[in-house]
Amino acid sequence: MLRGVDLDAPAGEVTALLGPTGAGKTALLRVLLGLDARARGEVSVLGLDPGRDPLGARRATGYVPERPALYASMTAVTLGRFVADLYPTWDVRRYVDHLARLGVPPRTKVADLPRAEAARLALAVALGHGPRLLVVDVPHDLDALGRHQLLLGVEEAAAADRGLSVLLATSRPHEAERLARHGVVLADGEVRHAGPLGALPARHRRLEVASATGPDGPPLPEGARARRWRPGTARRPGELLVEVADDDVARGLAALPGVTAALPATLEDVYLALVAAPVAAPATNA
Repeated sequence: MLRGVDLDAPAGEVTALLGPTGAGKTALLRVLLGLDARARGEVSVLGLDPGRDPLGARRATGYVPERPALYASMTAVTLGRFVADLYPTWDVRRYVDHLARLGVPPRTKVADLPRAEAARLALAVALGHGPRLLVVDVPHDLDALGRHQLLLGVEEAAAADRGLSVLLATSRPHEAERLARHGVVLADGEVRHAGPLGALPARHRRLEVASATGPDGPPLPEGARARRWRPGTARRPGELLVEVADDDVARGLAALPGVTAALPATLEDVYLALVAAPVAAPATNA
């Protein structure tokens, strides 16, 4: 269930909708596309209200769902002819070019396509009418190569059409970091972050803490906030993710008692802190 979601995706950019399975990503996409009704609030997609004009919103967007509903008996060629009747701006040449670029065999039945090729076929269909917004719900069950090929197709489409906005839903931080500068982190139906993705790791440090330190890690100075604590074991030190107010605070962390290293944080470090269940936080020095 979505609760108080408030976000803005910049036009002409790739925006990552990042969150674990069950966070509400697909539910949010379906509301944005007018496929499901919203309980309250306002939604604007390319200046259109998908609740009042779902057909207009869908014709302005290309959608790759996590489970594409492709007709098993059709080939890519016959599927293109069928879909063409739904979009006034359908361009056969554009569609065929996308099939070739994405490596989708045009005359193989959908039922005989591997999962990864079917996902790329769905992407070609989504791009065939020249949408202003491409919405991709990355299938969670694609293998590493299949995900790479699909995301490469999205990346190339965005590079070829600078006016195309992309909303990419994924559960994997490295995929969001690869394609998007702007991101929304969603967990339990709520927005935990909305803004530049690079700002998240830049405001955090990862501390390695000696095992002799207390059960919650070292006390922190003013201007530092504990975000995630992982106790140490006999084989590795404890690890504390800290949000810092500024660079001066960050530079002082290495001198804290029990801290053996103060390292840059990754987007994945911060993402896990944002979406994981709350943990006990170290005390703060007075």
